Amino acid sequence: MGACAVDASSGREQMLAKLVAHVRAHGLEADCSLRKLAQELGTSHRMLAYYFGSLDGLLASVLSSMRAEERQTLTCTAENWGLRDAAMAMWSYYTDPGRSDEHRAFFYVFALALQHPAAYREFLSSFDEWTTVTADLASAQGLDRPQATRLAQLVVSSIRGLLMDRLTTSNPKAVDAAFDLLLDAVLPPQPATRRMRARK
Repeated sequence: MGACAVDASSGREQMLAKLVAHVRAHGLEADCSLRKLAQELGTSHRMLAYYFGSLDGLLASVLSSMRAEERQTLTCTAENWGLRDAAMAMWSYYTDPGRSDEHRAFFYVFALALQHPAAYREFLSSFDEWTTVTADLASAQGLDRPQATRLAQLVVSSIRGLLMDRLTTSNPKAVDAAFDLLLDAVLPPQPATRRMRARK
């Protein structure tokens, strides 16, 4: 029985990796279903239901995994960055035209999560984890934890809102300018000496 449990877990992780890669490459269609996703992946909807329970369970797992990968990437690459550098890197990543489909998929699932929060609890909790990662960067610059947490919430929530606007606007440069204004207002460039002192 133990071996079966391990096999099922391994199979689920493999399928989840395939789903993540598929969503990153193609996004999600408004009429997506277990059957449709199964056809696109060359598997059966029964297998998807076995691994994830329902479409809500599948989407929550896929987007949670994607967000975890993105946080891991930021954490690994931002070890010697200040918060401003990290925010600029986040903006560059999320505004890459090649990633527009996966970001539309994020907001598609975000809308579902607002309607069915219990089914998307893991996905919604990932928002707090983004704030924690960002607050860690702010703390490393010398801010006390309460101030770092407030600043992190402002930065993360503002970027999320601006990204939604950017996906729907006909003038993305105006949204980019708003991001630059936000950055200069709440995360002005640090003098080199101050930046080095904060990292010691």
